[in-house]
Amino acid sequence: SWYTPRLGYKNLHVYVNKLAALSTGDWLFIWNDDVLMRTRGWDDVLVACRYAQIGDPKVVNAAERFQRGLFPIVPRQWLDTLGHLSQNRHNDTYIFHVACALGIYWPTDIEVYHDRFDESGANDDATYREREYASDDYFLPDNSVAPHVLTLINEDCAKLAQRLGHV
Repeated sequence: SWYTPRLGYKNLHVYVNKLAALSTGDWLFIWNDDVLMRTRGWDDVLVACRYAQIGDPKVVNAAERFQRGLFPIVPRQWLDTLGHLSQNRHNDTYIFHVACALGIYWPTDIEVYHDRFDESGANDDATYREREYASDDYFLPDNSVAPHVLTLINEDCAKLAQRLGHV
């Protein structure tokens, strides 16, 4: 059965990995329920890209520091190789770090609108109210990545690099 009790934000990666395992497409969009597509013909953009790249749409309404790295577009090959998309609740950041380390990060021409409650007043639902933005399980106080997360990122990089022939 695909149903699982609410896992909470701390275990968001568990939920995302379960959904990804149920998927059947060549591309997995790791997007929240408050992302709206802005680009017409966005699927043609994906057809034109290399299969091993991690796509990254531009968020058109976000503050400058959040315009990239929020909503990754991941080839199924990633899931098939690793058995997961992320090993941390900060799925977007985790995928971004692995993609950049492997040189497969691809800032796309696709644009999305992030319809955040704190900006638009929409989407004030249970998921939004339950989120926790404390990042102590990913970042250290100096904003560097925590050593236990770096270990996981490095493990995933090694597996993907072997699959992609980067070794």
